[in-house]
Amino acid sequence: MNGMNSFTQLVRRSFGKIIAAQGSVKIADFEKIDNTLTPNMRALRLVMTMADQLSSMGMPAHSVTNLALNITDVYCRQKVHIDISYTQIFVSQDRGVDHEPLTLIRTITPRETNYQLMQQLQDLSAKIANHTLTLDDAEKSLDKILSHVRRYPRWVIYIASGGISAGSAILYSATWPLVLIAFFVGAVTAWLLGRLGRLALPPFFTQVVASLFITLFASALMWFVSHGYVDFMGSVNPTLITVGGIVLLVAGMAIVGAFQDAIDEYYVTAGARLLRVAMMTTGIVAGVGIGLYASRKLGISFIPTPDRLTFASASYQYLGAVIISASFARGNHTRLGGIILTGST
Repeated sequence: MNGMNSFTQLVRRSFGKIIAAQGSVKIADFEKIDNTLTPNMRALRLVMTMADQLSSMGMPAHSVTNLALNITDVYCRQKVHIDISYTQIFVSQDRGVDHEPLTLIRTITPRETNYQLMQQLQDLSAKIANHTLTLDDAEKSLDKILSHVRRYPRWVIYIASGGISAGSAILYSATWPLVLIAFFVGAVTAWLLGRLGRLALPPFFTQVVASLFITLFASALMWFVSHGYVDFMGSVNPTLITVGGIVLLVAGMAIVGAFQDAIDEYYVTAGARLLRVAMMTTGIVAGVGIGLYASRKLGISFIPTPDRLTFASASYQYLGAVIISASFARGNHTRLGGIILTGST
């Protein structure tokens, strides 16, 4: 019993010391972030928002980092460190011995490429770097840009996607019924990609479904033509229709961005983008393979590769290239002047 009483007294004294120690500890004062942010915090928030927008649309990490540092050099007294690792942006600032270090982290969510928005953000950054905008004016300009983003209607995007497929078909054939079918396949594929994107389907399975649709459509059309159900077209080349549709799924700009990041020594971002390209390409291969297997089971066989195709005359090749370039620019929300310049070059 005496031992038990001694243990109880020991526990009480220990807890009493802990409580007394907690009561004497001075709580550190942290900066309060309310409706009146410091100019430094406002500048960092401005930089984070612009970097997030540009990175999410596929802009190379090196370009985004330089753009952001140009802004912080104007508005921030202490130097800022910025790092981009494909899915996250890190903004860190050592504010000296009198203040705690400040670090902001934001997750990058992929967005639809909008060249008009990218150009507006880059123009805003250039004005800030030239010391022609105050912080207040820069914040107002950014809010105005993001609240009035210029986008083309969805039907314009579908037509532009159809133009890419039609232009790809013109490179190899001057048969206009075939070109019109390629245009139809491209437009429907763009609509399908949009619907799958709204369902939050992973890009890999989106590629599988889209390429499967293109392959099955070409196989079905070939079957209808071979059985005489569609006789206004004459001969149909399912390979050309398949290639024209799959052009929309190829991650060409992603490959360019990945290698540019690798050249700029942003290896983590470059590796992640290359892996994404590999997964998307694997999705295309899987979808086409499933479509060919199903077609072969139904007695329809063809090889969807452009290796056996021959180019059309030079004039049609130029026409196809112009249509592809202009349609690509249009599909990425480029201004009319940029569309004309892209198509003419």
